[in-house]
Amino acid sequence: METINLSWEEIDALAYQAAAKIEAEFYPEFDVVFLVGISRGGLIPSVLISHHLKDLIGKVESYLPTVYPVNAVIIDDVLDTGKIFRDIHAEQQRHGNPKVSYCTLTHKVDKTGTLLFGPKNLLFRGQDYDLSQWLIFPWEKEKENDS
Repeated sequence: METINLSWEEIDALAYQAAAKIEAEFYPEFDVVFLVGISRGGLIPSVLISHHLKDLIGKVESYLPTVYPVNAVIIDDVLDTGKIFRDIHAEQQRHGNPKVSYCTLTHKVDKTGTLLFGPKNLLFRGQDYDLSQWLIFPWEKEKENDS
């Protein structure tokens, strides 16, 4: 399996692009955007995006409800199987709120370039990588086995 070491510069550029997309989607209709970073991988990207959004729109709040408001963006570092986003989406539908948006800095595609899972509300999907590539983010010390 090929290993790809992502740099802080690459991640920050993707975070900026995601912030610009979030701003275009929600501002000025909403003066607050709720960012929800998926633990563990989405925490650092959500902080980076929040810093860029603060520069763009000025107000970002931390908030963790059971049912997210329609101006919430669920953030993760990589979208591969889509299980986390599917689970969150199912929970939001169960509560009558299927309009939450999703954002991922990187995602895995199959050999044809097709995203394996993409929620309808996938606002930003970042950089494409092949399923056979193992991504190491700058905040990770070494290759981790999925636990």
